[in-house]
Amino acid sequence: MDTPTRSPKEFAVVAVIGFALFFGWSLYDSGLYQALFRPVTVSAASSSSTATLSVTVGSNITLTIDGTCDNGKTNCDSNASASFGTLTALTSNNANTRVKFVANDTATLAIGRKRAISNVTLASDASPASINISDLGSGTGTANAGPKAFTGCSSPVTAAWSEGVSTGLGYTVWATSTGGDKSAGCWGTGTDFTGGSAAGNLYAALQASSSASTALTTSVTGTYYASIGYRLAVTATQAATTYTGNVIYTGTTTP
Repeated sequence: MDTPTRSPKEFAVVAVIGFALFFGWSLYDSGLYQALFRPVTVSAASSSSTATLSVTVGSNITLTIDGTCDNGKTNCDSNASASFGTLTALTSNNANTRVKFVANDTATLAIGRKRAISNVTLASDASPASINISDLGSGTGTANAGPKAFTGCSSPVTAAWSEGVSTGLGYTVWATSTGGDKSAGCWGTGTDFTGGSAAGNLYAALQASSSASTALTTSVTGTYYASIGYRLAVTATQAATTYTGNVIYTGTTTP
């Protein structure tokens, strides 16, 4: 049998097809095909910026009378009224008030009298202008004869109480919940408002509440307590009646 003879044209067609297949596979295998013929994917554009947030929390404070004690630590309770009891001439009686701060900042405490009459906290309701007890006592020119009006702890006028000599109404800061906040140079070293532990206290007279100087500056925030002791004595000529008066405690957050 005779073998068929292929024409040169047939060989050329086969060669072209083979070359095309080889070239096409090479493109696909090398990734060039995907780069040249695959669908174009468009990437999303992106841009960013930064915003700064800020806030200021305002200072706040609440001050309350946490408790009081009458003369000699009798009748200690949580109300806002304290009694000196019945006085005997030149024999001092005492009382105590504890104040409570709740603040988100450090704060100052000022203590002043409410009554407008100069140097008078306690007076008769019947005739306050003429029947009253001078906070300064009856002999302020004599050492320890009576407390002097408080002018601040930077240059204190506080003084020890001389029993049997001192008269008037004096006050002292004898305890704070953070012990270092009490200025010993201003208020002395006493650790109570009555009894032997009160011997180291130093006293001053109240100022008008509107001008009361800072008696204490706290060093911490949160809940804070301060104890204020009062000491009162009168002369033998003091009118026999009942005297009342109000003390104003003002807490202020520090700038």
